[in-house]
Amino acid sequence: MLSHWTQADLLVNGVRIHYTRTGQGDKPSLVLIHGFSDNGLCWTPVARALEADYDIVMPDMRGHGFSARVQPDEKVDMAADVAELIRALGLGRSIVGGHSM
Repeated sequence: MLSHWTQADLLVNGVRIHYTRTGQGDKPSLVLIHGFSDNGLCWTPVARALEADYDIVMPDMRGHGFSARVQPDEKVDMAADVAELIRALGLGRSIVGGHSM
C-alpha cells in the first residue's frame, strides 16, 4: 500500500467492511472487487496505474481480508454490500469492476 492511500472500516449492512482508498473524492470513483480468497489489495498494480485519473476504492469483501468473518447461516449479498459501501462513502455514480466472485 502506498503511503498516501488510506484504509478504514465502515459498517455496511450491519457488517464491518475494510477498504483501501487512493483518493479523496475529487475524481471519478472506481470500485474494484477482488475474487474469492483474496482481498482488495490484489488490485494494487491496477490502482497505481489508474489513481491519477480515478478515486479508487478497494474493499475487502465480507469474509475476506480485514473485513468481518461470515457467520454460520448468514445471508451474504455482495452486490448489496458494494451498493451500500458506495452510498456510505458518498461516491455517487461509480464505475465498478471485479473478477471471480
